[in-house]
Order: sequence, then C-alpha cells, then structure tokens
Amino acid sequence: MIWRIEIKDRPGIFDAAGDSVLKDILDCGIHSVKEVNLIQVYLIEGEIQEGAARAIASELLVDSVVQDYSIFSEKTILSQPYSGGRTVEIAYNPGVMDPVEESTLKGIRDLGISPVSAVRTSRKYLLHGHPTEKEFDFIINKVLMNKLIQHAVSDPKAQFKSLSMGSSKHRGVDLVQVNLLGADDKKLLKISQEG
Repeated sequence: MIWRIEIKDRPGIFDAAGDSVLKDILDCGIHSVKEVNLIQVYLIEGEIQEGAARAIASELLVDSVVQDYSIFSEKTILSQPYSGGRTVEIAYNPGVMDPVEESTLKGIRDLGISPVSAVRTSRKYLLHGHPTEKEFDFIINKVLMNKLIQHAVSDPKAQFKSLSMGSSKHRGVDLVQVNLLGADDKKLLKISQEG
C-alpha cells in the first residue's frame, strides 16, 4: 500500500521556501503570480496501516508547531483542485538519488515501523494568481525543475503504483546498476565509455 503525506505550513506562518520561489519568478519578469506556497509530499510504500502512516507524519515528518499534515491513500480522494491559481508538483525522475528518501527510511526504521519498502518525495507548489499558459510552462521548466533529474507530475493519483525500482524497466527508464565503489580512474573511464 502507498500512503501520500502532504506537509504544509500552518496559516499565518511565513513560507520562506515559497517566498524564495516567488522572488525567482518575479526576477524572470512574471508578475501574474502574487504568492507561492510549498507543500512537501512524501509517498510511503509498505504494508502499514493508517495509524503507522499517521505516526510517521506526526513523529517524523511534521514540525507540529508550525506545520500541518494530510494523509491520503489509494482509496481516498486527493485534495480538491486549487481554484486560486495554478498547482504543479515536481518529483525526481526514477533512479535519481534523493537523500531525503534515505534519511526518511532510516527515521521510519528508528520509529520501529516496518515493513516500509520505499519512500519518494516531491514538492507541490501553489501559485496564487493567474499566469498564462506560456508563463506557467516557463515557471515549471526554468524556475521549479531541472529537466535532467526532475519531472512535473501529470497525475498525482498515478503515483499510487509501486515506488520500488524492482524491475529493470520502470516508467520507460532502463535501470542499470553500476558498482563505482573502489573503481580506479581506468575502470571509471571504461564505465563511462560503455554508457
């Protein structure tokens, strides 16, 4: 089962990350966006019940003084569409290492919750205002994501599939495992040449 946990700042708390993104948007000459809010998204895969997912959220992921969390499962409906502007979610491509994922898995193990097999993270941005389609595409591709390692999530409900990279093919990406530890310069050059 996959649980989706969304962490956001409580109303009235200054959203420093969102404000930084807004400044970047304004620096690009786009003034149709008036405010940006950031929601951190965690996808947790494992044979755990809702109580364990809530424990992960409340004891590990959220700073309860300044943040709130919401939990969704495959069976629950995700948040209603945002009517005050545009929403976009940016996630790492399959196979790209995200250090937050590994530290979250360790934190879950430290809580004594098992079995959790995978964690994925993404960032959901609420853009208050009404950017044109051209401005919105520019913001996504030039401000919010690095196309080499990230993608815009087209359908958050589609994320409720296996997060594990267990097969050699995953969402159209070939997974190749290369042992780099202990490789000298000659071996690294050979690995590079072989792709």
